[in-house]
Amino acid sequence: MRGPARHSPIASVMPLALTHPPPRGLPPAPCSRLLFMLSYFQVNNLQRQNTARYFYDLSKIVITIAAITNFFSERFDATNFWLGVTAAIVLYFIGFYLDGKGG
Repeated sequence: MRGPARHSPIASVMPLALTHPPPRGLPPAPCSRLLFMLSYFQVNNLQRQNTARYFYDLSKIVITIAAITNFFSERFDATNFWLGVTAAIVLYFIGFYLDGKGG
């Protein structure tokens, strides 16, 4: 029978995402490092919730600017509109990810 398992001090502090490679066959998520940094280095739950709200608000601001600038311009610019919509969706899902990790 083996004795108690020993863990290195670094392994107890670092999450598995940094100490173990991703499983074979699955590509790493493109923004997983950014989301890891945003969620891991938060000090407490309240700060994580505030950061999630900040990203939710940013997504609302971006989608509003994308819609209003096209409304007041002389012609509809589809590229700017869809770029704004895409940015708003990305910001929303960052907020959603942080909010889901908080509770």
